Amino acid sequence: KPAVVVTPLGANDGLRGLALSQTHANLDRMIRAAKASGAKVLLVGMRMPPNMGRVYTQGFANNYTALAKQHDVALLPFLLEPIATDRNAFQADNLHPVANVQPKLRDHVWPALAPLLRCARSSKRRGRSRTDERSLQPQLHRRNVRGLRSRVSVFRSLRS
Repeated sequence: KPAVVVTPLGANDGLRGLALSQTHANLDRMIRAAKASGAKVLLVGMRMPPNMGRVYTQGFANNYTALAKQHDVALLPFLLEPIATDRNAFQADNLHPVANVQPKLRDHVWPALAPLLRCARSSKRRGRSRTDERSLQPQLHRRNVRGLRSRVSVFRSLRS
């Protein structure tokens, strides 16, 4: 059973032009499944490029806010916020970040993720001393640099 589930999903749905209601339903199912397992959830939002149209791009972003409120889960509104305007931060497809910007993304995600990890850790280890936060510092890695099917996985660094 996972203690924390990070859900950085939905961009493929948006880029395919999937109906906003279907994207909402897809994310809703994932959040419900994670919460049913007892996990804390961090919903990580994405945004659509402006060529998708104002109504669609706003509706897409609003899905994340609405779902976070509906399920009372933590929300990071836009994963790519710290690099979104830097063209050099992206691969040739202008969708996927290059490897050297991963620390910026890690540092952007960490403030939203750290409290969930601490909460999960403290409920698991009641009565024991708290783990030094540096041991929880995540490293964000991307898999499948081709296609938006890449997922961000978070794991603890072995460095102290």
